[in-house]
Amino acid sequence: MKKKKKVVKKNALTQKDKEKSIQKAEFKEINKLARTTNDLVRAQLTGPAKLIGDKELDLMIKMDTPLQNIQTIMRNRTIVAGALLVFFLFLSIFIAKYRLFLILFGVLIAGVSWFMNIKNTNNYYARFRLARQVAFSQFTRLASAYLPELKSGVNLYSLFSKILPRMNNEKDKVALERLMIDMQIDPNDSTPFLDFAHSFSTSDRAELIMLSIQQMYLGDVDDDNIRSLAEDANEDMIAQIDEVIKYKTKKFNNLTTKISMCVMIVIFGFFGLLLYKTFVDAFGQAGANIGG
Repeated sequence: MKKKKKVVKKNALTQKDKEKSIQKAEFKEINKLARTTNDLVRAQLTGPAKLIGDKELDLMIKMDTPLQNIQTIMRNRTIVAGALLVFFLFLSIFIAKYRLFLILFGVLIAGVSWFMNIKNTNNYYARFRLARQVAFSQFTRLASAYLPELKSGVNLYSLFSKILPRMNNEKDKVALERLMIDMQIDPNDSTPFLDFAHSFSTSDRAELIMLSIQQMYLGDVDDDNIRSLAEDANEDMIAQIDEVIKYKTKKFNNLTTKISMCVMIVIFGFFGLLLYKTFVDAFGQAGANIGG
């Protein structure tokens, strides 16, 4: 009896190891595909757009940003940073006394402008990701409302056909239509369901929800599964509402921080200018005394 238990445990561990190895292989394949996509997009970029970082480019690709928009964003970013730098360089020509200070300040302002634009991309991606997660939560709530019909013999394709018109985003509708087609090719293949989950979110929760729906598609329909899915949908929606509140609060706090930073830059700039003037006057006076 003990030997049987050991064999069962060993088989269970072996199965888990296999699943982990498969997940690692899939993760490597996804990363490889992402790198290939980034390289293809980067190869098509011209001019200032070639200065874009790999991380920022990856975020823009995830948001389906058109190539022309990436070009425009990078061109505008370069023009703004370059204009600020040229302005202070030009100003330093006429104010020779503070030339070094103006040049350094111009480089600083141009750099801040550049990195603030990168931060804007990160913030926009955070909003985009949050919106996608909210959209998936809405889909899950719709699915949990229709799934009890599976017990009466209605197939999953028909349920998805009812959900389709109620989805707001056209891309989401296309993703669901693709799932409806692909899931009929091989019902045991989880790839179409996972691809649909990844079109909204890469979280484990989204994957588990779609795998649960696949199990129902394969015939494992009972009240516990449907209830569990409905609870997951409600918890997910509550979590997304909390994320929205957290984001709004953070945005408000960031506004206060930005205002404080602007004030501090002006103050430090003013004191830096006074310090520079003091040193120049002191050394000038010392030179005059030595010369005298």
